[in-house]
This record gives sequence, structure tokens and C-alpha cells, in this order.
Amino acid sequence: MECEIKSFGYNYKIRLFLSVHLKNLRLINFKNYADQSVHFTHDFMAVVGPNGSGKTNLLEALNYLSLTRPLGSAGDARNIRLGENFFSIIGQFESGGQVTEVRCTAEVKEGQTKKEIRVGGKECRRLADHIGKFPVVSLVPQDIELIWEAGESRRKFFDQWMSQTDRSLMEDLIRYQQALKNRNVLLRNHRDGAKADMELLKFYTGEMKEPAVRIHRFRVDFIRKINPVLNGFYARLISPETAEQVAVRYDSELSEIQIDELFEAALDRDLRAGRTTRGPHLDEFMFLLNGEEVRKFGSQGQQKSFLVALKLTMHRLLSEMTGISPILLLDDVFDKMDDLRISNLLSVTTGEGFGQVILTESSPERAREKLKGFTFGAVGVEKGLIKKL
Repeated sequence: MECEIKSFGYNYKIRLFLSVHLKNLRLINFKNYADQSVHFTHDFMAVVGPNGSGKTNLLEALNYLSLTRPLGSAGDARNIRLGENFFSIIGQFESGGQVTEVRCTAEVKEGQTKKEIRVGGKECRRLADHIGKFPVVSLVPQDIELIWEAGESRRKFFDQWMSQTDRSLMEDLIRYQQALKNRNVLLRNHRDGAKADMELLKFYTGEMKEPAVRIHRFRVDFIRKINPVLNGFYARLISPETAEQVAVRYDSELSEIQIDELFEAALDRDLRAGRTTRGPHLDEFMFLLNGEEVRKFGSQGQQKSFLVALKLTMHRLLSEMTGISPILLLDDVFDKMDDLRISNLLSVTTGEGFGQVILTESSPERAREKLKGFTFGAVGVEKGLIKKL
């Protein structure tokens, strides 16, 4: 279904997607929460409380229920409340008029952490199969690392994003990474003095080739889809008259050379280095502002606006390619954004089929000021306690 809206003088045709809405959330022994529940009453919710009170922990809990993992790099055991040996996150999601309970539990026993996802009471045998069923898109302060850090963080981000749109890509990434891991073990052993089993090395190289080609092809097509949408959202945040041109550039040797040639040319170097030195696991995604790297030439405001536009693009493409509108999580989003960009962001996210939006803010006064004129619900968080506002 499509509807037409007008924004900044332009007409946009918007598809209406099946939305996922979080109705209730309960946290047991999760981070600083002993046992707290929250009811999400509106499509747009503000979570308000002082820094360090646990606002972001609510968003992290949602990330577990959707993507089976935390927002950051901390292991599951570190998200268990101090003094306890397990956490449990329980959410009720409504989609298409049906309510489904999703439960994520992590328990430490005999030094090992076991994590389990249950949907409607049934255990997910493989966590990867759960990803994409209750999608979320999150924008958190640590996302700035996508701009500042090396290419590995951007590859991981795009691969996780793309995997939510196509399960076959996820399978190719799993297959490629497993063969890469096995190949690197052989190469490392050879470097350390063991005799290389060239037949086994050839086998693992062959296992990598087909998924490598498909991964590369998917990435190329995906970036083509990203850039027009990214530019559109960036312009609507800044204003079409003054916005710079932004883009994601995908750099890969497979755009210039066939996979057989790539691995053959690298073999001697791989044997000396003890690792696979060429392939899509080393491809780069570059963020550009008027053709230059955002991390080198973008101001703090431009970098923040780029990230916001990128996450809005992620939301839009996930909606279009899966037919499900994700929940949008915005953590401390007002920081380093001027009033115009904040107003434009809120106008975009409160309409156009964006579905449910959950936003955190440390200042109740600023939340009321910025959200004035918008329909929203609010909950307060303080020292691990959740209350209505």
C-alpha cells in the first residue's frame, strides 16, 4: 500500500509496512535492573532520566530480543546484575494484530555462559534464525566509531544490516568465515614451522570462493540502493538547499580481479604471513561528504547528521526489503544537533510509516521542549527504577 506526502516542497510516495510494536518489557537481573517492567503506551516513547540511570539499558534489552546480542562489545555475562548468575528479558511484541512473547535468558554456570531465545515459548535452536523477525534499528553515541575506527567495524555493520534483508547472505557469510578461520589455522601453523597440507589448503580456499563472489555482488547492489536514500534523508535533516552530497563507497579488489586470480596471486604472501591477506573480509566501506572522507573533513555536527541519515536509511531499506517496519531506537540523539535538525528528525520519524520510535533524553525539560507539538508517551528512569511520567 502506498500513500503520498509532501515535505520540504517535494512529493514522496511512501509504502506502508507491517510494523512491529513493543507493548511490554520486563527486565530481571539485567544490568542495573533487579526486576522492573515498563508498558509502552504510544508509537513514540521518550525514556527520560539522568545519565547513568539505565535509559540505554532499556534499548540494549530490546537489542537482545531482536538481534540476540548487546549494543556494544561486552559479553553476555557482563550484562548480568552484580551478584546474580543470570538475566532474563521478556518482551511482548504486537505485529499484524498478533502478540508474541520473546524471552532472552543468559545464565552463567560452571564458568560458562549459556544464552537462550524463546519465541512464543519455543526455543530457537539457532540464534541466527531469530534475527530479522522482530527488527530494531538503533542509533547510539558509540556509533560514532563507525566513522572514526578502521574498516572492520564498518564491514561488520554493513554485513549485519544486509543479513537482516536476505537470509542466504547470512548463510554465505557464515560459510565464508568458517572456511576463512580453517584456512588461517593452516597458514598460521605453516608460518610457525609445520608442513603445509596444500591439498587441505586448496580445499578451504575452494570453500571460500563461491560465497566470496556472492557476498561481493550483494554488497555492490546494496550500496547502489543505499546512496539515493541516504542523500535524501541527509538533505531532509539539513534542508535540501544547503545539504552536502553524502555517499557510502564500497572498495573491493573483486571489482577489478576474478576470485581465482585473487587467491592464487596472494598464496605466497599468505604462507609467509600466516593468514589470508586478500578477500572480501578485508573490503572497505568509506563514508563520504562531497567526495571526501567524513572522518577527516566533517564537523561534529556533519558526522552526527551523517550517522542519523545512515540509520534512517537502514530503517527504510529494512522496511522495503522485508516488508516489516523496525522499531527505531534513538539514544541521546539531540546531542550535537541544532534545533532545525532536531525538528526535521522528529518530523520524519513521527510520520511516513516509521512505526514505533523509542528515544532517550537526560533532561525532562529538554524532552518537553523538543517534543512539544508531537504526540508521545513518556517513562522515567532513575537508579534502576522505572516509573510513569
